Amino acid sequence: MEKIKRVRKVRTPQVPEGETKEQKFVRLATRRVNKIRKALDQIGLLGSASYISTDDQRAKVIAAVEESVAFNLARLNKTKTSKTDFKL
Repeated sequence: MEKIKRVRKVRTPQVPEGETKEQKFVRLATRRVNKIRKALDQIGLLGSASYISTDDQRAKVIAAVEESVAFNLARLNKTKTSKTDFKL
């Protein structure tokens, strides 16, 4: 018997017709901020007793998150800055 491949349906975002640039900003900012807050919560869970890490590893994670936050806040405020890739 041949396996049936499931096709994953791509979700296309619903963009309201006649949406202004400010409305688009509010719509996207709300979704993106909630998404990053959830991701940060997941990073915070790495501090639980379920995981073992060194002080150096935690410091590197914190530094990478802080660097990314600073970089993107500068972009949001239209200030030029640069960012490096994270590697543990």
